[in-house]
Amino acid sequence: MHKIMVVEDDPSQVELLKKILGQFQIEVHAATDGLKAVDLIREVKPGLILLDIMMPALDGFEVVKRIRAMPELAATPIIIISAVREMNSLLEARKHGIKDYVMKPFDRRALEAKIGEALKVNLEELKK
Repeated sequence: MHKIMVVEDDPSQVELLKKILGQFQIEVHAATDGLKAVDLIREVKPGLILLDIMMPALDGFEVVKRIRAMPELAATPIIIISAVREMNSLLEARKHGIKDYVMKPFDRRALEAKIGEALKVNLEELKK
């Protein structure tokens, strides 16, 4: 079963993402701040991370740096989901090998397509 880590400080966004992912055979884990996220990611070893940039404790880019420093997790695909629309943030994301960048509010189908691509699966085949 595929595992996805949702790292988002807004509980309503976490619930929305869990609802979207809940229709598929995907194990979803969530953390609401960057520090907790790093520990949970180390423990869970997800196949994909959906990551907000602006969070308490550690911002998304610091989370990425710490993940990339762990040999066993360094290649884990990461999709940034953020309301930040600054070009510097997009460039920073690319610099850290971010798989994709999705702007909030996001289109559900576009997000599902990006998740399927990152996991290298057809999500339709994972429907419950």
